[in-house]
Amino acid sequence: MLGSIFIGLNILWIFVNLQLWYKYHFSNLQFYFKYPDWVLFVNIILCIVGEIVGLKVYRKETNIARGALINIAVWILCAILNQIVKW
Repeated sequence: MLGSIFIGLNILWIFVNLQLWYKYHFSNLQFYFKYPDWVLFVNIILCIVGEIVGLKVYRKETNIARGALINIAVWILCAILNQIVKW
């Protein structure tokens, strides 16, 4: 159950980052602040790692506590990266 939640949240975050990248490059929208492409791709890569961990939790290849710790660390790392770039 918890593994599927991890997978869903990571897929959602990947979708948000891909949507931002698409809007930056293929639309006429003007943004007050744009994340660099490398930040978006690092977030996507980290979320793919989170998806893999969520899949391992779902298949019971790793325990829930370890999977939750890794996923929370991935999300915190993404948030810190986004805040550092905003400065």
